Amino acid sequence: MVFGKLKRPVFMSYKVSLRVKINIYSAMVLSILLYGAAESWVLSKSQLSRLETAHNGWLRCITRDTVGTPDSISTKDLMAKTHQLPISSILKERRLRWLGHVTRRPNNCMVKQLVFATGIPGYAQPIGRPHGTWKYYAIKDVKEMGTKLCQKSSCYNNLEWDWPILANSRSMWATIVAEARL
Repeated sequence: MVFGKLKRPVFMSYKVSLRVKINIYSAMVLSILLYGAAESWVLSKSQLSRLETAHNGWLRCITRDTVGTPDSISTKDLMAKTHQLPISSILKERRLRWLGHVTRRPNNCMVKQLVFATGIPGYAQPIGRPHGTWKYYAIKDVKEMGTKLCQKSSCYNNLEWDWPILANSRSMWATIVAEARL
């Protein structure tokens, strides 16, 4: 809806620079599209795929790149040209920032208790593989972040186990999350 309203006057305009279009897109479209997505629920693969497709389509519209033509650029080149990250990377970063925020909350905080709960007393898990929880994917993101950082110059070997200690320091956690994004 937001993109549709801004498409002709802003995103398709030759008078507006690409940098301004991308700033408007990030502030007005992405922020509304992803509001609460990292903090509230876990996306299925099909939902994530639909978000990625929409994101790439909107960026192609902004850059006036048409898919299927001989001069069409790859998605990787599109992301480099627009200085954007894939939706999955944006969601991981937001999930990690939220994880740090929740970790710093006091132990009696309801949100922290719910996120780090191990199970419901008296509830039997149905047969079959359980659906991935928010906590499962957040910890998975921490493991991936540790692996990514170890491939770079700064190595956090025990990030999988030390992340609660690191997350208690807001500046340290923000640095680690930002470092993993690059």
